[in-house]
Amino acid sequence: MLAHLQQIRKHIQDRGIGITIHELRKLCTDHHQVRLLPAIDSVANNYALMRQFFANGFEDPGRTSLYNDLEHRLYRIILKLTVECVADNNSTFHQSRSNTQRTVIEYTSIENALVSYDQELALASLEADSASRQKEIHNRLLRYRIALFDTIYTSLPWSSNDAETMTAVLLSPLIDAIDQQIMLAAMLLAQRTVFDANKFVTLCSVASTSTCTEVRERAVVAIAMALPDDVEMQMYGDVIREAFGQLMSVEGMMQKFTELQLQMFACLDTPKVDKTLNEEIFPTLIKNSNNIINPKKTDEENLDALLHPDKEEKIMEDVEAAQEKIRALHENGSDVFFGGFSKTKNFSFFYTLMNWFCPFYIDHPQLMLANLGEIPPEMISKLVGNPQLCSSDRYSFMLSLAHVITQIPKEFVDMMKKGELVAGFGGEIDENPALIRRQYLNDLYRFFNIYSDKRNFSSPFASESTACFFMSPLMYQQFNGTRYPLQVCRNLHRKKHTEGLRRMLDKFHDGKNVEYVKLFALNLESLGEYSAALRFYNKALLMTPDNRQLLLRCGNMAFNLGRYDQAFDFYSQYISRASSDDDIEVEEFRMALCQLQIGLTDEGMQTLYRLAYNSSDESGYYEALAWGNLMQKKYEEALKYYDKVEQPSVRAHLRKCIALWMLGRIGEAATELKVFAELTKDNRNENVLDAMMRQLRELHLDEHKTEAMILIDHALLSEE
Repeated sequence: MLAHLQQIRKHIQDRGIGITIHELRKLCTDHHQVRLLPAIDSVANNYALMRQFFANGFEDPGRTSLYNDLEHRLYRIILKLTVECVADNNSTFHQSRSNTQRTVIEYTSIENALVSYDQELALASLEADSASRQKEIHNRLLRYRIALFDTIYTSLPWSSNDAETMTAVLLSPLIDAIDQQIMLAAMLLAQRTVFDANKFVTLCSVASTSTCTEVRERAVVAIAMALPDDVEMQMYGDVIREAFGQLMSVEGMMQKFTELQLQMFACLDTPKVDKTLNEEIFPTLIKNSNNIINPKKTDEENLDALLHPDKEEKIMEDVEAAQEKIRALHENGSDVFFGGFSKTKNFSFFYTLMNWFCPFYIDHPQLMLANLGEIPPEMISKLVGNPQLCSSDRYSFMLSLAHVITQIPKEFVDMMKKGELVAGFGGEIDENPALIRRQYLNDLYRFFNIYSDKRNFSSPFASESTACFFMSPLMYQQFNGTRYPLQVCRNLHRKKHTEGLRRMLDKFHDGKNVEYVKLFALNLESLGEYSAALRFYNKALLMTPDNRQLLLRCGNMAFNLGRYDQAFDFYSQYISRASSDDDIEVEEFRMALCQLQIGLTDEGMQTLYRLAYNSSDESGYYEALAWGNLMQKKYEEALKYYDKVEQPSVRAHLRKCIALWMLGRIGEAATELKVFAELTKDNRNENVLDAMMRQLRELHLDEHKTEAMILIDHALLSEE
């Protein structure tokens, strides 16, 4: 049913009202969704009157407007049916909807209800038995928050009055920011389930006018993760564009969305960061932790300290280096805590959907049920004020610590009381918008990746495609032609997000902007598409002919493609423009190899001899010198150099085989050929005979084709 509804939704404007009414009636009847049939009949009756009026030849200047109004009414019915369908197929949505039937919340009552809870808590703090009274109020408030979250998450499309009411609630200075953030998280899930234009307008209003940083940033994230598609833009484009345009007119808002896009892609790096931590950093910390934490040493350890006095210093240096890597990853926007805290989400606390998105507060009733009394206050204070952890991880940490606090050795507890074990967590609450967004994104990343029923939700972090919200029609209309897409593209290239970069370039590229052209070339090069990359580098070079780096890139691409004459020309130009301070040894080496390939053998050899003579690592040139001598048919000289190569390339074995063969040393030649064949046996594109013929052509030894085939048979078939 859901797929059929989506088809009707997508084609409502193409097929017209009449066919849409017919399909909706049939769908409702077939799937027993009779509750909305009266609404469909109402639209059908109005449309019948319109058709009759038209058939009688009457003119109606408001006909188009009336038709559009009926179309919108039908579209809202489709959205309501979609919500019903989701409730039947999504267990999480169904459970949340069931919860709302036990606690019915009207939007107009929300502000008064939340304000009354705050007043109760304020008055309770003055009572004699304040702790018990406050606990009871917090329990009631939690139940209300859960019901409020579920009400918004499972809500039908809002009317304009609903949107106005909820906008006022979300901007009210009388309501706690925690409640506003909970409501915004529910709106995000609702929008990703069934898009609602009025909710979108509400989010835009909150993002543009809220004075609370946490609330404003949650609204921005919700907008980015629930943008309208083409059909929704066709139906509500004017309303959506007006609201979004007003939002984007706010100073710094376009840059904020640009930063958010980069943060979304940073979330995709989490598995790679987790692997780095587990394989490179944590082993160092674990290996040396006992030496740091255990103050009691055995006699053997004391003796070892006397014999190696610098050992402890080295251990501390290794630990500090590992900690510095973690700090660097975090400062770079990486989520360094996901791997560890992903294993701490099995507490009953996380069975409640709302808790995944609830900002951390120490009075959360389900947190207070834990054994927090045993946790040193200093530890709680540092954790709550830690700007590096998202709310979800703070709850996890507190619950985990309360669970094991009685089993922790006294030495550890003492260190916690002194703040030694949480030194790396310290810091004041940071109002930096980018950090607040990152914390919320980390909460969302954990939910979409760890939640037990995550299959019921489409994750914005599923791929580079789903994370790239800049690709949406609305974002494209707003950002095309600005500097911001280029900023995103540069970052994607730096972080090696090749798929996201390709999509962005295909969407936003400007063929007259050399920066886009270079990024196209760089991305193609990273994908190994050297021929296409060379075309774009050439295009960029024509636009900026004085760019030496583009000459070098062109040379490298041509070299990789085996177009040695082109590569030689590019390298020559690059080298000719070098200053006396430039290090061009690599480029001269490649140019010499090109000279060998295009017949300038003497010149190439002279360059190689000079480079080898002046190099601190002469051995790096042995294989190239051997190849040059082989091309000059100086087989004895070639063998001298091949014998000096400590780690020959695969191709070197074949070339050495040819040198030995030309000298009549058939047995040794066969041995080298066997090595070459063994090293290339897993390469389906490499055939020994083809490789041999290619080398003979390069060496102008084609007349030896027959002997080559005999040699191959002798080397490879001799044991059969």
